[in-house]
Amino acid sequence: MLAFARGQLDPIVAPLVDVAVMQGGLLFGWITTGLLPLARAISSAEPISTRSSPGFRLREFTILRRPELALSTAAPVLAILMSEFWQLGRFPWGGIELIVAVGYAYASLYLNGREARQLSSALGLAAVVLGAMAVLTMFSGETVSVSIISAEALLVMFWAGRVSNSVLRIAGHILFVLCGMAVADIILGEGILPPLVNTESLAALAVIAIFFAASYLVSHRSQADLYRLASLVGLLLWFLRDLSEVDNGQALVSMAWGLTAIALIVAGLMLRAEGVRRVGVATLLIVVVKLFVVDLAALDAIWRIILFLGLGAVLLLASYLFPAFFRGPLASETSESDGTSSERMPHDG
Repeated sequence: MLAFARGQLDPIVAPLVDVAVMQGGLLFGWITTGLLPLARAISSAEPISTRSSPGFRLREFTILRRPELALSTAAPVLAILMSEFWQLGRFPWGGIELIVAVGYAYASLYLNGREARQLSSALGLAAVVLGAMAVLTMFSGETVSVSIISAEALLVMFWAGRVSNSVLRIAGHILFVLCGMAVADIILGEGILPPLVNTESLAALAVIAIFFAASYLVSHRSQADLYRLASLVGLLLWFLRDLSEVDNGQALVSMAWGLTAIALIVAGLMLRAEGVRRVGVATLLIVVVKLFVVDLAALDAIWRIILFLGLGAVLLLASYLFPAFFRGPLASETSESDGTSSERMPHDG
């Protein structure tokens, strides 16, 4: 093992006996130091820790204090080492990693039901890392891996919410951050034709949609707002990246952003969601600024006319919509206040 770590042993050109010894040693080490203590902990009826309530619990992060917990989380490291000594190809080895990840996840769920939360957290964390490694192994260098890992992050967030596990919740957030960074690298790069329907664009759009879906699985409203804001910014940049590559693309970008702003404003008014309404208005203001700063200089005259006529129509429609939607709540509040004051007034006679 030391020879391999120092670069003195290459599995490809090393003698077959040396490679077989390393393979057997890795398997033996995983079984004796990882699986056997884990099996003993599972078979014992004694809980490792009591069930905790939802939310952040520092006790769940002390998973490295027990030997079986620390060795259980070392499975991804062993998987990396084993992959160097088994020349199986990326799909067979990725499939093995995925199977082991599912096994660890099942064991985590089983132990959580028996109130062994620390060991459950350790196995769940190992399952999350192994699952991401399996995706990267099978789809190395492909954009679709980002969307698959983001789907895994969504599943982890759902899993964490069902079992009220802070470790899994943090792991899901970390996966989303990494996927967001990968999507930002895609979106901020050069666009690919045809726009909107190429592999990179569809993968980025899938991640943006998953970000929005994750906002309904987080435990705090501030986190939900952050996920929704990230999905909106990603969508706007997604339109900018792809539509800018076509002729008069800035006009199409402005139209797409304007439609997004209108959809947000209407949704905010219908749902009585002030935050959504404000974000829609802010998006519309961004479109107005873009029209004057970018589109006036970059577009042909006919497109400038069309965009400004469309903007005027949107603003005219908004002038009719806003009073209609705001009059109802104001009228009801006024009537309630009038009724309350009339009840408090003394009657004559």
